Amino acid sequence: MSKYPDTTIYTAAGASRETVQAEVPLFLPLLDAHPALTLFTRSTPGFEEVRQVFNANTTIQPLVVVSPRTEAEVSATISFCSSHSPRIPLAIRSGGHDMWGRSLVQDGVVVDLRNIKYVEISEDKSSARIGGGIMGGQLLDHLEKLGYTTPTGFCTGVGYAGWSLNGGYGVLEGKYGLGCDQILAARVVTATGEVVDTKDDPELLWALRGAGNGNFGAVVELTIKIYPQPTMLGGRLVFSLTEIQTVFTNLHELLVEEFPDEYSGDFLCAYVPGLGPIITLLYTWVQDGKDLTRARAHLEKTQAVGKVLLNDVAESKYCETPPYPIRWHLQASQPGIGKKLTRQNSSQQLRANMPPLWT
Repeated sequence: MSKYPDTTIYTAAGASRETVQAEVPLFLPLLDAHPALTLFTRSTPGFEEVRQVFNANTTIQPLVVVSPRTEAEVSATISFCSSHSPRIPLAIRSGGHDMWGRSLVQDGVVVDLRNIKYVEISEDKSSARIGGGIMGGQLLDHLEKLGYTTPTGFCTGVGYAGWSLNGGYGVLEGKYGLGCDQILAARVVTATGEVVDTKDDPELLWALRGAGNGNFGAVVELTIKIYPQPTMLGGRLVFSLTEIQTVFTNLHELLVEEFPDEYSGDFLCAYVPGLGPIITLLYTWVQDGKDLTRARAHLEKTQAVGKVLLNDVAESKYCETPPYPIRWHLQASQPGIGKKLTRQNSSQQLRANMPPLWT
């Protein structure tokens, strides 16, 4: 059985008991009952680091961020907040990629699961038990070292639990299914602090697989399917945004004719200096065997849907970048185009230069 090291993600140590007593004394009973529990108050060094979420414009200020390392600490924190009179507002955070900031709660408690990130591989190598706070990239990094993989989201910083419980789209879905299809079991802390194992409640497992993102409790552990590392073609096919109608029409005709399970294609738009507004097809072909003849034939047909400005599709591993999972900054690989674009300036330039999509 292999286990991923469960080391802290924070550089700060959290608030001292004296700080908690001075700023948020109502949490002293929780801290005294669990002295190893890490809390961040607003004045604690590192508070802004742990509060920060993917959407940097989010201004929600929690009263306390709690960073548990065990299921028992999660249970105690949730039970404390729900039993307090009046109840203390609570939010659960894994990756923090929710664009509306629902991983945070104003003047309440954030239970930050990111330090619960272990990986334990089953003896038959068909599944893994993982901590509810692990990121997709952390999971892939560990599995890849052992010769295995599993579907994850497009960005490595997305929390695996939140991604998979909400459906879980990604580039491996054609071959292996959605993220929710990978879930075999879960351990959930309910609103009262009770820990429920889906082995004892199969109806809860049914509900979690697709609707479990925040609806039933805090998922502190998942058991998921894993697979031997496949053979893969992956990368980007870049077209001018002015060709979007032609590209989409031709691609539709191609996929009506042939839509292999091994293929996955996803689009993004951006503005790239030297190329202008572009659409990028994130091309993926995943298979078990080593012979990529069929894959290369399909790639050749896909390239013909428009005038390709950039093609870096190559044989690769799923965890490599490029091709996947993608980092948020887009960096073109041709000489003279290697400037990184932030979300903000690329979207602003794209809106300013985008042609009509359909005429």
